[in-house]
Amino acid sequence: MRTEQEIRARLEELVADIRLTYEPASVTINAPLALEQCAITSMTGILTWVLEPRNLDFVNAEWVKKYCDMTIAEETERFERDTRPRNDAYANGSYSGYVHALNDLKTLLERMECIAQNERDPYNWLERNDVGVELDESGSEGINGDYDPDDPTDVHLLRFYFFKRINNEWVDIDDASYCTQVPATISRNERRQLLELLMDIAYDACNAYPEKRVKRIMEELSWVSMDSLSQNRVEPHTHYDWSRHHVSDE
Repeated sequence: MRTEQEIRARLEELVADIRLTYEPASVTINAPLALEQCAITSMTGILTWVLEPRNLDFVNAEWVKKYCDMTIAEETERFERDTRPRNDAYANGSYSGYVHALNDLKTLLERMECIAQNERDPYNWLERNDVGVELDESGSEGINGDYDPDDPTDVHLLRFYFFKRINNEWVDIDDASYCTQVPATISRNERRQLLELLMDIAYDACNAYPEKRVKRIMEELSWVSMDSLSQNRVEPHTHYDWSRHHVSDE
């Protein structure tokens, strides 16, 4: 649910990043800086493209998302064939940053479409007065970082976003988006239960936003798991036992 103003603010923040003023780094000079510069440059290019004047209707949005999928597939094939064998950390990071940027673009388009259509999925969205919470599965987060669909032990996880209605417009609450320990494959009823649990715990803090900061309670909510749904509470700093993972067939 990013507005144009928020996208422009994020772009300005990226362009002003002091790391871009340094000499371009390489893996032999400063590998961490090289990867950070690559990621910042990729995201800057994506956001600049998004803000360019165009008539982006839903058909075109779907085309762009399919183009992203095709490009990711092509880049992955090239990476496996040419890049991985070289064991070049900078090249590996460049590939990872580019793919992340494309996935971020897809997520942005999907969220823009939802806003334009003014439709809310009751199993991914819950609002209570002027506070809203949304579940998102379009990211690429797994148990140990990036979700790996080729790893049978990995699990695609849900992320939550909290919003506050200000001047009749839903705006992102700062520091209110975290990945959970809940699989994206849970049933619709379990999604609704998760939304209710998140809202019950965070409502008071979010309702007091922006006068009250919410980061601490959001960090605690990031520990929500399938155990939380059965116990109707969140135990911070408790890792879910994935060996017991079972996905509902509903």
